[in-house]
Amino acid sequence: MSPRAILAIMVGLGLAMGLFLVMTLLLTTLRGADFLSSTVLAVLGLGCMLVVARPAWAISGRILSPRE
Repeated sequence: MSPRAILAIMVGLGLAMGLFLVMTLLLTTLRGADFLSSTVLAVLGLGCMLVVARPAWAISGRILSPRE
């Protein structure tokens, strides 16, 4: 596995955790705690990973090969 892929996974997990936290707090506020079943949380987590995958790859590319 390349260093860029490893860094992209670490950056992506960090971004996804932050996004997951914000979305969970938002949904809890809007819909209530009963809305957050295990299925909803699983779909939300998968969605967060898919949303941050491309930005994480771009960020890792910028860190490992800066263009100046």
